[in-house]
Amino acid sequence: MKADADGHRDLVLTALLRQLSSAADSLVSLSEDDALSARLVSHGAVAAAMQVMPKSGRKRPGLALSLVRLVANLTEVESGVVALLQVGDENLQGMYVRKLVHLFCRSSAQDIFDSVALILMNTSKVEAGRMILMEPKKGLLKKIVQQSDSVNQLRKKGVFGIICNCCFGADTKIHNLLSLPIWPILLLPVAGSKIYGEDDRAKMPPGLANALSNEREPVENSEIRQKALQAIYKIILQDEGQTAFFSINGPQILQAGYEEEENPKVMDAYELIGSLVTPELFRNLASRISSMVVTIEDTLTYEDYHVGSVIHKTEAVTFVLTKGKVVGQSGLIVHFATESKPAQCLASDGQLSILAIKEENKICDSLIWRDPEGIRCLNLSTILRKEL
Repeated sequence: MKADADGHRDLVLTALLRQLSSAADSLVSLSEDDALSARLVSHGAVAAAMQVMPKSGRKRPGLALSLVRLVANLTEVESGVVALLQVGDENLQGMYVRKLVHLFCRSSAQDIFDSVALILMNTSKVEAGRMILMEPKKGLLKKIVQQSDSVNQLRKKGVFGIICNCCFGADTKIHNLLSLPIWPILLLPVAGSKIYGEDDRAKMPPGLANALSNEREPVENSEIRQKALQAIYKIILQDEGQTAFFSINGPQILQAGYEEEENPKVMDAYELIGSLVTPELFRNLASRISSMVVTIEDTLTYEDYHVGSVIHKTEAVTFVLTKGKVVGQSGLIVHFATESKPAQCLASDGQLSILAIKEENKICDSLIWRDPEGIRCLNLSTILRKEL
């Protein structure tokens, strides 16, 4: 009896697919059931919808919207994602995904393709989907992240879900992720309302620095804030991601956001990152390079005290990590000053704990340390002052 019922159901589904244009709404309702969704996939529903959807956007927007919702439901099941990705066909694999990204990202006042975000988010849950989205030559993820500032909450939430899912590939795709303007996108929703001064902004990417220098609207959607933090966590699990995060004052930015956060789930996401950003972590980084003598070619002469000036290549100064102090040649203690506190010597009294030295291109060019204001990072190539 069950076989007869299944056979009858298959006949009905096949008939509906043949009348796709008129039966789209019915198929959307049916596809909300995972079992029926899988059967629709087996009858070619994904391919049928993808053939009609792009062509109907302008002439029949209602049909296009229904087909987007249908494919979103179909890709909730694994077989639907496989069908969309066209796995196994080297010539066609990824073609539907590229079409969807084009529909999602094209400039239009219409919002019928906002729900494509759900399809792409489902696609990014599997490794094959992430590989297609993160392929550098195609630039699909780069196009998607540009939609992160959308005022449409469905679109915006989908973008952050896609980014978060793609960060599951951070262990092998960290270079691809960091090549995108990822920090402004991920940090702004969780940065709180603090306005940063010029000295703090000097370490940040321009997009992030500009945004954090002005008042800004909070991101009210807690799911977006949570996804942003989850993505950051996955990125900083990688050494290269940690280094990039610290170099832009990431911990300081998140600390300010955490102090304003009230949602328990989002607070948990902040605290998960905090479990990584600890003195022990920094000391582990430092232990790998603490015995290294590091040459900084760009230095100031003793009498050159121009705050914020470009440092000239006049001599080489060597720095080593010694008992929590930064010590220069001949045992000189290096003093640091900032534009906001030009008289403050940040590492001269031995009370501050230097936690790590950032290594880049075999030259350590940054220090990371903890002071009463939190964890800070200083670029040694822009040292502003050196005293005997």
